[in-house]
Amino acid sequence: MKVFHAIDAESSIISEQDKEKIAVLKLVDVGKYVENIGIRDGQFYIIAENETDKIYIEYKAAMSNIDTAFKQKMDYRLFSEKNMEFHNKKARAMQRSMEIPK
Repeated sequence: MKVFHAIDAESSIISEQDKEKIAVLKLVDVGKYVENIGIRDGQFYIIAENETDKIYIEYKAAMSNIDTAFKQKMDYRLFSEKNMEFHNKKARAMQRSMEIPK
């Protein structure tokens, strides 16, 4: 796995292939995994070199997505309404199943 800081992105010690991958990663949002390239993590560009690296980067992207989802505000009133709706449907289904003659 190769990790480059944003300051080093234009350095002469970085290969042209890696510079191209960094250029692609600059265009995507932080935490977005680009298949066969890598991920941008804040000011760092993480480039996968093998299959194990790809698995780790996909995991890191998934965890970032989960973290982002939990930071969003939740409408508890809507959640409560949907929960009550589910329980009412479940109760009606149980009542119907009890009414079926055996």
